[in-house]
Amino acid sequence: MARRGFNIATSSLFCQKRLDYTVIHCLQMKEQRNFIDKVIRDRRGQVVLWQSLNLPIIVWAAAKVLAKIFSRGTVHSFFEVIAFGALFTWAWLELFQGVNYFRRGLGLIVLVLAVWNKLV
Repeated sequence: MARRGFNIATSSLFCQKRLDYTVIHCLQMKEQRNFIDKVIRDRRGQVVLWQSLNLPIIVWAAAKVLAKIFSRGTVHSFFEVIAFGALFTWAWLELFQGVNYFRRGLGLIVLVLAVWNKLV
């Protein structure tokens, strides 16, 4: 049975089943995601380059501000360690749980730069 140019009977997904055209079209598009789609889109097809701030980024920003306020001593070192740990955590989570390749690449870049900054 053909429906708007798509043959359900020959489909590897839905052999001998009747489905709405929009559902079939969405499933076809999901299978045919190219590299650019994987870089900038999430699994639902939405472009995701920027996300709302999450806890590790908020902790990192607050710790960096506090490290600038307390510019010397043990308190400064404490806030620097907290800032590094929060940034490392954010980068690690993005690297392994990012919604697309862009976010995962961003996590990798931030992770490498954070570690490099501590070593140099």
